[in-house]
Amino acid sequence: LLWGAGYRMLTAVLRAAPTILCGLVVAAVLRRLMGGPLLRSLLAAGSPAALVRAWLLGMLLPVCSIGAIPVARELWRAKLGAAAVLAFAVSAPLFNPISLLYGLTLSHPLVIVGFALASMAVVTVVGLAWERLAGGEPPAADSAEEPVVPPGWRRAAAVGLAMLREAAGPSAGYAAAAVVGVGLLACCLPFASLQRSLKAFDPLAPPMMAAIGVPAFLTPTDAMMQIGSMFDH
Repeated sequence: LLWGAGYRMLTAVLRAAPTILCGLVVAAVLRRLMGGPLLRSLLAAGSPAALVRAWLLGMLLPVCSIGAIPVARELWRAKLGAAAVLAFAVSAPLFNPISLLYGLTLSHPLVIVGFALASMAVVTVVGLAWERLAGGEPPAADSAEEPVVPPGWRRAAAVGLAMLREAAGPSAGYAAAAVVGVGLLACCLPFASLQRSLKAFDPLAPPMMAAIGVPAFLTPTDAMMQIGSMFDH
C-alpha cells in the first residue's frame, strides 16, 4: 500500500511539474507585469462577458488542476469576481491547446468540439448561478495595487520573486492536498478494481465515479485520452 501510494504521488508530481511551473509563471506575470486594472479590463470584470473570457483563458493556458491554482488565486486577488474565477478553475484543467489537438486524433472532431462547447455551457450556467447566490457584484478593487515594475532586470527579478512566493505560499498547500489525495486513492482502491466493478448500465457507477474523480489527478492530455477512449468505446 505504501509503495503504491508513494509511486502514484511521485508520478502525479512529475507529470504535473511542467503545468505547475506554467501556472506559477503566468500568475507572476499577471501580478508583476500586467497588474489588477489591466487584468480586469482585459477580462471584462463585472460583465457577463467575463465568464466567456475566463473560459477562453482556461482553454488557452497549458495548466492542470494543480497548475491552475496560482492563476485562479491571482484572478481572485485582482478582484475579477467569484463567477469568472470559478469559470476559469473549471475549464482550465479540462482543456488546453495541446490536449484539444490530441483529442482530435482520438475522436471525431465534432465530438471534441461539442465537448468543449458543452463545458462552456456548464461553466456559464454554474457561474451565473453562483453570481446570483453570491450577490452578483464582484468585490471592489483594492486601491493599494502593486505598482507595475518598469522594464529591465528589476522586472525579471520581480517576476521570479513572485513565483517563489506563490510556490511557497498557499498554492503549495493546495498542491500537497491534491497529491495526498492521489496517494489515499491508491491505498483505498485495489489494483484494477474499477475495471471489474464499474460496469455499464450500473446505476451506482456514475455517482461512484464522481466520488472517485474528486481526489484523482490527471493532466489535461491524460484526461483527454480517457475522454476520447470513453467516447469511442
